[in-house]
Amino acid sequence: MRVSHTSPLMRILFSSARKASPGCRLYSQSHSATTGANSLSMSARVAESLTYKELPPLSLMPTHLLLRSYLITSILSSPRLLNLSMPLLNIIANSPSRFLNPDKNPAIGFLVRKIIYEHFVAGDGEAAVMKTVAQMKQVGFQGVILGYAKEYAADEGEVGNEELDVRRWKEGYEKTMDMIGPGDFMAVK
Repeated sequence: MRVSHTSPLMRILFSSARKASPGCRLYSQSHSATTGANSLSMSARVAESLTYKELPPLSLMPTHLLLRSYLITSILSSPRLLNLSMPLLNIIANSPSRFLNPDKNPAIGFLVRKIIYEHFVAGDGEAAVMKTVAQMKQVGFQGVILGYAKEYAADEGEVGNEELDVRRWKEGYEKTMDMIGPGDFMAVK
């Protein structure tokens, strides 16, 4: 006898298993059960025939994140691909053309943000960072490493106010420390 995944008993078993280990996807494997005079009751046979296996955390990661990670790590780990891609990224980053400049072309800006920026940066504000951290923990990661970084472009001839820069860095660093949760770490630069 084969057990259907839609039976009420299966739903109960799966719901109790999910409560026992939240954040993990489970799958079952059913085996055929024999019938006879000495056979177990129907529910006991069904429960006995199920084998639950916990899936590894990376199996919960969305496919698009795995593909993006694979693409970027393949490029960064291959000197040949890296030598080909860096001049292309330099052209895109410094292009005066409306077609290639990510600030002027929304399509290029979207691609650069989704493929490169979001791979290395958790977010550009507290809400975006907290959302990314929550998503990572839902996938199964026990903690994250947060690091504060601020980029700015000083115009030529403009001299930076070091005291103001240090104060801004300190405030940003403290805000990042406030986002640290249980199991998380702060990267000190």
